[in-house]
Amino acid sequence: MKLPFFLTIKGVKLSGKEYSIEKIKYYGKDDYDTEMKCLDVEYDSVHLKELNEYKVKKLEIELKHNIIDVYEFDKKMIDIHSKEWSVEDKELKLLDIELKHNKIDNIEYDKRKHDIQGKPWAVFKMKYDEDTDPSNMQTEVLYNEYFVKHLMNMGFSGKTEYDIVNSWLGQMFAANIDDNDLVMNSDYHKMDNSTIIMG
Repeated sequence: MKLPFFLTIKGVKLSGKEYSIEKIKYYGKDDYDTEMKCLDVEYDSVHLKELNEYKVKKLEIELKHNIIDVYEFDKKMIDIHSKEWSVEDKELKLLDIELKHNKIDNIEYDKRKHDIQGKPWAVFKMKYDEDTDPSNMQTEVLYNEYFVKHLMNMGFSGKTEYDIVNSWLGQMFAANIDDNDLVMNSDYHKMDNSTIIMG
């Protein structure tokens, strides 16, 4: 039979928070529950529980015991440390987490990054199979609202965003752009750095 804690060496020598923490460990059965109770004793006031130090330790325990995964851990760490950040900085950091954990691809990352920064963005996407159908080239442009505004400032016009982008595309193809102006990366092409970004 297990001795009562107060009869153990630690039970005799310790006092205060140290006594309470060791007593919890002595009787504890579940590692997660034990660690959380010890943490709450160590940070035993509302003020202490508002400290980033407490919040980080709590998250580390939750991660250790698979209460949350690494993705959730990283996002919550951003929330903890972002109090002094601008809204844009926080959104960019969270976006980095999305990419890090493969929640989005590079194309979506680039678009959302430029949306957050209020910058024009577009990707020129081509579908072309030289072997099976060399005469058929399909073209798609992915863009954000700032790219459309950029085109309008350059003098392109149309009733809809689609019309404005098509007007730009028509002029681009008519200009017979040299291959050196295109940087190929798989199916995606990087055009003018100020308007078309490839991740």
